[in-house]
Amino acid sequence: MIEKQTDIILVGSGPGGATVARELARSNAGITVTLLERGRDW
Repeated sequence: MIEKQTDIILVGSGPGGATVARELARSNAGITVTLLERGRDW
């Protein structure tokens, strides 16, 4: 198992999840964002 510490976890990288992840990552608020997705490799 991989251990990782993160501030925010988003599940699903559809249009909403991807947009929120991008905006949080760009916010320079000093937070870490992890985006989880299930399915095919793209």
